[in-house]
Formats: sequence, structure tokens, C-alpha cells
Amino acid sequence: MLDTWTGLPRTLIETPRSQVFGSTVHVRLEREALPAKTGSTCCSGSRATVRTGTGGWRLLSSPVTQFTPPASSTDADALRALRRVLRARRRAVPPAERRRAARRLAWRVESAGWLRAGLRLGLYLALPEEIDTAPLLARALARGCRVFVPRVTDYRRHRMRFLPLQAGAAGPALRRGRYGILEPGQGIAVGVRRLDVLLMPLVGFDAQGHRIGMGKGYYDRALAYRNRRGTRERPLLVGLAFECQQVDALPARPHDIPLDRLATDAGVRHFTPPHTP
Repeated sequence: MLDTWTGLPRTLIETPRSQVFGSTVHVRLEREALPAKTGSTCCSGSRATVRTGTGGWRLLSSPVTQFTPPASSTDADALRALRRVLRARRRAVPPAERRRAARRLAWRVESAGWLRAGLRLGLYLALPEEIDTAPLLARALARGCRVFVPRVTDYRRHRMRFLPLQAGAAGPALRRGRYGILEPGQGIAVGVRRLDVLLMPLVGFDAQGHRIGMGKGYYDRALAYRNRRGTRERPLLVGLAFECQQVDALPARPHDIPLDRLATDAGVRHFTPPHTP
């Protein structure tokens, strides 16, 4: 059944996990009311440690299971271990809290002015463990945004492009790629510099706007021009996460591209001077 608000199918046709590669699905969009609550939904508990990149480990103020890397571990080993801890934390968010967090996130992104009509918006389609972007996608299409979704074009060199996703009677046909992520099956691809705002997934973030992803470097490669030129160019980079994915400090590696903004279920953080995308 089609949603009369967006013109897209309401249901998501799932396939078994063992058969995700090459399967075709449709986007599920939910029309949501504005949230009545604005607090954070994430876990509380113990502390963890993370290597700062300058020798030594700092405690994370946000709650995770205790994590102390072995003395012989490298920075790469430590980051892999930290990813496991942070991914376990976001997987532990209960379903009801996930739904509330996704609605609050969509509301905060819209309130920040990033869903204007005609704006070219890059948006990923979330994995089950990530904060759900379906309510955000529904709002973006309803507000007239031109939405572009990443598609991997080279698995060996870790390259991706962005393809348009539009509302319509037939709904956008999507396929699960090698990583189980929904991707457009066809369309005219554009480079990331053609976007006005890019909403990015992440595994962890810190108060300085550093992020770590899943470790493949797709976004860092696509945005490497920002480091080469040393200037802030389009698009505006906005990370999306649960509030409980924050850590005190992450190592600032030369190839990493920091965020301009970060939006969670609890609020929006600014890491660069305000500007209109």
C-alpha cells in the first residue's frame, strides 16, 4: 500500500540475512508526529578507554563496557576493538527507544534547516544496528529535498557515488549490496561535491567532531579533496548517531575528514562556524 504523504510504499520487503546479496527491496517510510520528548535515549553504565594518538589512553565519559587494549596492541588494533565495543553498545538500544530516537533525530535535522525544498541531500539507508533514517527520509522527501543515496561502485578501492532517490507511484527499487546495505539499482550518479548537505553514518564521535566509521574509509576517500585544498567546501558534513556513541577523544589521523555538525536524538553540535548550505 502506498503512503499518500510521500507516494512511497509503506512496507519493507525483507529477505533472509543469508540471502541479502542481490535481493530487491522497497523503502519503508513512516509518517511520524513531532516528538513530545527531547531527552537522550541511550544507555548508562561503565566507562571505557581509547587511545588518543599521542601516547596513552583516555577514559570515555560516555557509558560503555570497560575496554582496555593490550599493551602490545597497535592503533589499528585498538580502533578495531573500540568499534566492537561501540557497535555492541548501539545494538543494545531497545527497539522502543530506537523508534523514539529516530523520530527525535528527524525532528532535530529538520529544525536545523537541512530539509529545505530543492536542497541536494545525501542520506544513507541505515543498517539495523544504526539509528533509523526512515523517518528522516520521509520528512526530506515530503519537504521537497532532492535526496541522493550512496552506492558502492568499486569494492576493491572502496569508492562510492550518490544516486537519486525519488518518491513515486512505483517506489524506488533498491538492492542490498555486499555489506547488506540498501542501494539504488540504477540512476545517474553524482559526486559528493554536488551535494549541499551530507548526512553521514558513524560508529563513534568525539567533542571535536572526529568520527570513526566501519573501517573501510568510503566517506574519507570521497571527501579527501577537503583535506587537499585545506578549505571548507560543499557539502556540509553532518554525522548521525545515538547520543551514547560519543567518546571523550578519538585520534585525528591525516586522512580523516572531521564533521561540521553532529545530530543525535539529544541535540545538534556545531564544530565549524555557522553557514547556510
